[in-house]
Amino acid sequence: MILSIVVAIFWLTLFVLWIWKGSFFKVQGFKKSLFLAAFGLKLIMAISFYIIYNYYPKYNRQSDSGTFYTASKQLKEMVLKQSDLDLDQIPYWNLPYTYVTPNDTRQTVIYFAVLQLFTLNSKIATVLLVNILAFLGLFVLFKTFLILKLKPVPAFLGCFCVPSTLFWSSGLLKEVWLIFFLGFTLWNFVLFLEKHRLKNLTGFMIFALFLLTIKIYIGMILIPLLIVFGITEKFKIKPAVGYGTLLLVGFLGLFLIGHLNPEYNLLQVLTQKRNAFIRMVEAQEHYDILLSSTSGSFMGFFKQTPLIFFNLLFKPFIFNTDKFLIFLAGFENFCFVVGIIGMLCFYKMPQNFKSAPWLFWIFILSVFVIIGYTTPNMGALMRYKSPMLPFLTVLIASYWDISRFKIFLSRLPSVSRFFKF
Repeated sequence: MILSIVVAIFWLTLFVLWIWKGSFFKVQGFKKSLFLAAFGLKLIMAISFYIIYNYYPKYNRQSDSGTFYTASKQLKEMVLKQSDLDLDQIPYWNLPYTYVTPNDTRQTVIYFAVLQLFTLNSKIATVLLVNILAFLGLFVLFKTFLILKLKPVPAFLGCFCVPSTLFWSSGLLKEVWLIFFLGFTLWNFVLFLEKHRLKNLTGFMIFALFLLTIKIYIGMILIPLLIVFGITEKFKIKPAVGYGTLLLVGFLGLFLIGHLNPEYNLLQVLTQKRNAFIRMVEAQEHYDILLSSTSGSFMGFFKQTPLIFFNLLFKPFIFNTDKFLIFLAGFENFCFVVGIIGMLCFYKMPQNFKSAPWLFWIFILSVFVIIGYTTPNMGALMRYKSPMLPFLTVLIASYWDISRFKIFLSRLPSVSRFFKF
């Protein structure tokens, strides 16, 4: 236990010194104390996650974080001891269902096993390193938003203050690696466009490859969008033309691939995943099932699109649960809905925004449609959408016209008494 604490303190001290002294964390207009405070908030979320999923039985049972830790520890010990690699005994190494896409849970186990090589079997240190990686991913995402001329304050709040994003990237879950790889993929690509450095192009290719191994559908959505973003920025093409062409070619390509080889029909692959997820949830006696099994027809898919976005925006409801975590998620949903309504009421196109909103809106909506269609469980839905919330936060805030909002507030008698605008 003492060694475990010492290893954790070592990594914590090293990272805090890096934030305080390193040039990597220098951002114009932001004091480093803000990033230390943001990392402190991340650690509070990590402690909360650790306590909830280790000491509360109703959350402890069948916890993905605990299973990933056990699986990665077993794999590491098998490799280090050079014993017979009976990989079938490792949790998550083989799934009860198969798709044409790779088994990304296996890759997650491998990444966590590599991470444990630096923690000397300390679970506390492993959790700490996981949170450092997630924080780094969020930090470079924040720097990416600034390079793209997004509003600094919403960028900071979106990356470091969204509760779901901080919470679900605090345990040994895929979301940690997704945020880490996603952040560095975007950051390296944007830097390459700006400075044309080979190291950024190399970094983009490496992190994009890792992103594909952890969430292939996110990588396959993001990479073409980034290429179109680069082309529109370089050749001054209208974003509507560039992204419209991409969507047209993408839909035609997916249709052609599915027609030539039904095994790679995207809608059927997603439907298989959805139906398998529903069977798993029913077997585990989860009662918060949001979707039913489907045959996977195109008309059925389009008819369910309103339900998909309804679940993503409104589920869980703020007052229909006695579980504290779900109540917090419901309150967060309420804030996003209010933010979207405010964006529509006080809309203003930001200056110097270029084609970045096209990139992020298409990215968010595409990922949300896939998540909403394939995820029947409310708890999983809360977790899977969390890496997209920084993007949504920044976009909503960027379209708000603050001056019009202040004028609106000043006209409300009950508000104008207490605030001067």
